[in-house]
Amino acid sequence: MANDPFGVALPDNLFIADTPALGQLIDAYEDTTKNVVAVVELFPEDAERAGPTAIFPGHLDGDLYEIGDIPSKGARGSTFDLKGAASGFTGVGRYIFLPGEVFAAIGEVERGLSPGAELDDVPVMQLLLARERLIGRRIVGDFLDVGLPVGYQEANERLGVTQQPRFAR
Repeated sequence: MANDPFGVALPDNLFIADTPALGQLIDAYEDTTKNVVAVVELFPEDAERAGPTAIFPGHLDGDLYEIGDIPSKGARGSTFDLKGAASGFTGVGRYIFLPGEVFAAIGEVERGLSPGAELDDVPVMQLLLARERLIGRRIVGDFLDVGLPVGYQEANERLGVTQQPRFAR
């Protein structure tokens, strides 16, 4: 890996897009040379389809999302607060990271964890943002959280898995 940027894809986040989500993030990295997180727009009706998430305050510049803050996520739906806005953006399961920067941030977060505590991506991204080394990229395409039953069902329906003879048992 050396010093080359690398992609991370969390398996419970699925995108249906003409240009793959990681491809869109690579374009954003090449434009900015920053670590990049995929962001999607959420609407009030998306609350049941979104796992534990928080709205990232910020603003769009084309498809680049200048993140103002990354709140910690809470229990399902507890931080999904649009504060009266029609929609908001949140980070979801695709990243481009620069090894030296992300591993330094991970090490810093790990040193602050109590024994046995789980390392979460949010504090790592908060550190990268504080260092002005993180940008969001709005993903052009559809996002499905297949870690939730409703997202898993929608993915199966949209991708026609249930209509494939080998899966239709």
